[in-house]
Amino acid sequence: MRTQYVPTKFRPKSRCLTRITIVPQRPADAPIIEQLLDGAFEPERRLRPAYSLRGNAAPLDELAFIARADGRLVGTIQFWPVTIGRTSAALLLGPLAVVEAFRRRGVAAALVGHGLDAARDQGHRIVAAIGEMPVFVRFGFVAALDQGLTMPVPVAPARFLACALTPGALDGVGGVLGSAVAAGASPVRTLRRAI
Repeated sequence: MRTQYVPTKFRPKSRCLTRITIVPQRPADAPIIEQLLDGAFEPERRLRPAYSLRGNAAPLDELAFIARADGRLVGTIQFWPVTIGRTSAALLLGPLAVVEAFRRRGVAAALVGHGLDAARDQGHRIVAAIGEMPVFVRFGFVAALDQGLTMPVPVAPARFLACALTPGALDGVGGVLGSAVAAGASPVRTLRRAI
């Protein structure tokens, strides 16, 4: 599945990047993605709240994407299975990272838009994220605490976000986000999809 995704609402202002290609992540992309994540978040990224929530889970193969520009990997987004309370399934978005030279050119917006569309198409209803509200509000994210969601570890309240992928998906849902592995979902797995 290859998608030319240049959202008109978020079209890059710079003429240097007019098209990116978003494709499923492949196992061969893993070393480059790890370097990108280390560069974007520092090697200490594994100490961040989202990493503790993911536990031994792996990102969902069908929701792990990369962005390419001129054949070069320039961005990545992944989604992880989580639970809300003991009964509701959700996704955790992230990490989302873009190569520094390609930031502020619409790559992150294209990845988020593509990822949320894919999640919605696959029947997912709720996505949580830890990030900057100005980046995510355009996609429908709101303060998660206002929706009755909490994190099991400390996180800045303004950075804990949630998005209903279908109307009313967050209505009546509340509780602590938890690891889907701890709740009985599949343990760590490797990416199966190849392009």
